[in-house]
Amino acid sequence: MKLQKHHWLIMLISVISYMLISVGFSPLLAGDKKPIKIGVPIPLTGSMAYDGQQMRNAAIMAADEINAEGGLLGRQLELIFFDSKELLAETFALAAEELIGKEKVDALVCGYGGEAGVDTFGKYDIPFFHGEASEYNVSELVAKHPKYKENVFTVGDTSLTHGPLVFDSILKMARNAGYEFPNKKIAVIRGTWTAIQQLTEGMTERGEELGWETSFVMDAPEGTREWGGIMMKIRMLNPGLIIFNVWDVTGMAQFRDQFNEMPTKSILFMGEGHAAPEYVILRGKKANGEIGYSSKGDLPNAKGRAWRKAYAKKFNIPQKETNAASGFQDAATYAGLKIWAEAVKNVGDPSNYKAVSQAIKDGRFESILGVHSFDENNRATTEGVPCKVTQVQNGKLVTVGLNDKLVSGEEFELPEWVK
Repeated sequence: MKLQKHHWLIMLISVISYMLISVGFSPLLAGDKKPIKIGVPIPLTGSMAYDGQQMRNAAIMAADEINAEGGLLGRQLELIFFDSKELLAETFALAAEELIGKEKVDALVCGYGGEAGVDTFGKYDIPFFHGEASEYNVSELVAKHPKYKENVFTVGDTSLTHGPLVFDSILKMARNAGYEFPNKKIAVIRGTWTAIQQLTEGMTERGEELGWETSFVMDAPEGTREWGGIMMKIRMLNPGLIIFNVWDVTGMAQFRDQFNEMPTKSILFMGEGHAAPEYVILRGKKANGEIGYSSKGDLPNAKGRAWRKAYAKKFNIPQKETNAASGFQDAATYAGLKIWAEAVKNVGDPSNYKAVSQAIKDGRFESILGVHSFDENNRATTEGVPCKVTQVQNGKLVTVGLNDKLVSGEEFELPEWVK
């Protein structure tokens, strides 16, 4: 009798266990099926909100693609957004508290997060991907903080590295178009952001190596609107090249309008502002002839064009906006998330942060930006992920150069004002 009761008890336990497992109450099964959370600290409000929207779209697109293929290790990805606003240190401290402390995310991705983003998230073990082009982030923050070397990854190279390449590219484009510079003078108007100043520094140093003279330098804080006094000095100088590198859409537009009143015979480089799509959207054909730069972006090849087309379709991006996209903010965010996912797949556990970071350091990853191989400071070097030299032609942003190489099938159009 006791044996029979024991037999029925075993059967009852077996049936209950089966029922719990079948409806997902097994602790192991339930844990395995929980979504993997990704933190996305991006500027959703404030002066950089347009950029933040691009980053948001790109993160959604990458996660949706992975989820549509069955997820990562059989688990769905869940994006947790946090508004980084003006990229202040106190804002990122709150982001870390929310995303890492409360939400328990397993990775962090963004197009850029300034120095505060690196300085905040570098203190944790969770892999952090960003596309910030500041050399300071790499050579000062990451290089000099062993802890940051464990988990902070820059998906492309820095503007200081790009400066000489951009200068060489401009000379090649002008030469191929049959243009001879009237002189070897450079006039520089630059903003206050670190990456902007470093790009300008790299360009002028390369110019001086080639016999050019930096004849005029003016620091112009973002928000400057009146360029009359500066334009007067530039017209007296009549430089062969003007480097205007201020990330301020309205300031850029007003500078160009005032330049047009009495243009000099100068090639006009409008810097990193071309990486802000709203500038080309705002200006259209009024920006024709200008040269610009993006530290990274979807490449002008079949893979890059297919991605840009799919991105525009998914988010109903107007053609005008698509024509203005360089891919710095959106493509960089997308690539970072995809690289992380591939590394996790190789490791087999998203919460094994040290192993995932090591897999990223040791790996070679292809993306729409190029081929990512990370150096000793976790920077994807420019040999694999080139910067883009752009020109506005017929109101569209065209990639005419990658690093110091001209893009096959594209031609630099000589600006009307130098003919």
